Amino acid sequence: MTQRFWRAGVALLASLPLLAGCSSGTPSALSGATPLVLESSAALTQSATDQALNAPGSTAADFSYLDASEQLCSLHAMESAAKLLLVFFDPDCDHCRNILQLLMRNGELSAALDEGRLTLLAVYADGNIDAWETLKGRFPSNWRVGIDLSGVQSEDRYRFDEMPAFYLLDANKRVLLKNARPEVALARALE
Repeated sequence: MTQRFWRAGVALLASLPLLAGCSSGTPSALSGATPLVLESSAALTQSATDQALNAPGSTAADFSYLDASEQLCSLHAMESAAKLLLVFFDPDCDHCRNILQLLMRNGELSAALDEGRLTLLAVYADGNIDAWETLKGRFPSNWRVGIDLSGVQSEDRYRFDEMPAFYLLDANKRVLLKNARPEVALARALE
C-alpha cells in the first residue's frame, strides 16, 4: 500500500510542469520550484530511501549492542535460530511496555524460544544507559536483550514507523519482515 502511494506521488510530481526535465535532483534544477514542491520531493526521496533500507530480501544492517551481562555484541556475530525476531523498543513508550508484556506472557513464543526454533533479540534503541541499568533484568531468560550503542536510528541504519519496531530475519540475517505489526511479526516468526 505504501508503494502505491509513493508511486502515485512520484507520478504526480513528474507530471508537474515545474519539474519537467528535472532529472538530476540538484538544487539548481529545482531553483524555480515552490517550497511545497521541494518539500514533497524531499519527502518522496526520503520515502524511497526508507523503503530500500533493510528491505525484505536484503541483509539487515549490522549494529552493536551491549547485552544484559555487559558484553559487547553485534547482530551479525550473534548465533540465532532459523528465525530471529528483532524488536526495537523504548521503555518510556507505553505501547512498547504493553506489547513487550504481551510477548512475555505468550506461551507459544516462550516454547519456540526454549526449543531453539526462534531467537528473540529486544534492543533498547534510545541508548540511555541509566534507564538500561534498571531495565535489563526484567526480561525473560530465554530472550536476548541489549541496548543500542551504535546509533541505529541516528546513523540511518534502521528507521522505525513506530515503536516497538519489529523485524523478522532468517538465520543469515536476511530481512523477512520490516517494521511489521507485532501480531504479524509474531505469527510469521512462529510458522
